[in-house]
Amino acid sequence: MNADKARQWMSRAMDGELSSRRKQKLNRWLEAHPEEQGLMHQWRQAAICLRTTVSNSPSPDTPERAWAVIRAQLPASPATPWGWWRPGSARLAWSAAFAAAAFLAMVAWWQARGPILPSVAIAAEDQTEVEWVESDVAGAMPVVYTDADTGLTVIWVSFDDERGEADPHAG
Repeated sequence: MNADKARQWMSRAMDGELSSRRKQKLNRWLEAHPEEQGLMHQWRQAAICLRTTVSNSPSPDTPERAWAVIRAQLPASPATPWGWWRPGSARLAWSAAFAAAAFLAMVAWWQARGPILPSVAIAAEDQTEVEWVESDVAGAMPVVYTDADTGLTVIWVSFDDERGEADPHAG
């Protein structure tokens, strides 16, 4: 047994959750490890001290009195929990204005950078002519479409699903 497992068993033994067989095994291990016996003794002394302290403290009669005692020990909370984020705050207004200005500047910079898809713009300048298309799919009909505005060429293969043959009217 390693020290971590022994400490878990020591904790369970103090809580009364350890079986008698494991308790005997733990005692044998503790006899072989005197430094851990000292730790177990310290834990027992702390438990005795805690029980004594708890039993000597007066208990309130009702839950309301218990909560009153707890509230009295808590530090006073500020009247306005919002701080500078409260509605109508000048700092909040300036922060919102700054965030909006930063957002608008970012959008303007993004728009000034140019087209989002530069590859489409380049493809429009370098027109590609497709002379023929071959397909290894039996009965397939390749279809080529070139957009006149952008020069973008799309190639796909069409075939009839029911007969497994090419459909010349598919589009």
